[in-house]
Amino acid sequence: MEIESYSELFEYENTSEFMNYPQPTFPYFESEPFRPLGEIPEFFAPAAETTREEHKTDELILPIDDAEKSSRGLLHSRDSLKFGRKLIKLMKKHLKSSSSFVSKYLKVSGEIITSIIVMMGYPKPIIEDVVHLQRQMLQKSWEQFKNCLSYHRNKKICVVKSEYWNVMFCSKTFVDLALQAPPSTKESYLVDFIFKNEGLSRAFCQILFLINKLIVLSLVLKDDTDKGGRFLRSINTCENLIVLAVEPRLYESYNQRSGKFANECCGKCKVCKSKAIPSNIDGLLREARLNANFLVKSILEIVPKSLDPVQDDQLFSLMYILVQS
Repeated sequence: MEIESYSELFEYENTSEFMNYPQPTFPYFESEPFRPLGEIPEFFAPAAETTREEHKTDELILPIDDAEKSSRGLLHSRDSLKFGRKLIKLMKKHLKSSSSFVSKYLKVSGEIITSIIVMMGYPKPIIEDVVHLQRQMLQKSWEQFKNCLSYHRNKKICVVKSEYWNVMFCSKTFVDLALQAPPSTKESYLVDFIFKNEGLSRAFCQILFLINKLIVLSLVLKDDTDKGGRFLRSINTCENLIVLAVEPRLYESYNQRSGKFANECCGKCKVCKSKAIPSNIDGLLREARLNANFLVKSILEIVPKSLDPVQDDQLFSLMYILVQS
């Protein structure tokens, strides 16, 4: 049966033909760890001009000028808290104002989502509606993260625990939370349609997770405001926090007080002696740094200074690189 509108689709959903039709699965959007299969759909991944091998190094070097370096202190315990709270303020501001920076990114992810919907044989949604739905869902996600790090909501907080960090940076946690409470929005037809289909709703949230991470990394690396990106880059352990944003499974192997990973720390503290430290921590950390370094260099090369508009094809390339990391 050919469906041309969402009103026809909702009527069709009540028929026996629809009820007996097998639900699609999405091999590209598995639960954590997120690793796509061999090929990426063409609309999702224009070939990147650079390859990961070209940036193979254990060093993660950020564009930090002398003024930023001189502002770095000696204490590390609250670095993750400062990092998270500043990101919350920046993201909430951009999302609330529908800034051109965020809108550009969400339009690209919206086109990916729209392409998946069309590939499944459903009517093409209005791209502005998809962008608005993404923005609303991100606002909810960042509000959840804010509640985790808020002194008013969590008076015992002094460092960011792994379960708090995962709310924003672990794909499984992010997606599971997003699936639990889809927003109430004027695009209710789109919410009803997407969230009635388990495969589609999970794919939607996975793409939202990826574009959110890309927005965050772009803000950290390219925002030139004193109270924005410059502040984030001045945080003592910014390089390590980027690695942890890229690979959150290493979070419990990170000593926030010393600002070091367990295999590079003292060997005597609680973190170093934890049974949760994986036996292959050296290899995992090296791989995480390689991936983070590749992402950092790619963003520095592609995203214009101070978050000027990025071309669609460049953002598609960055999304592809992020999926491969």
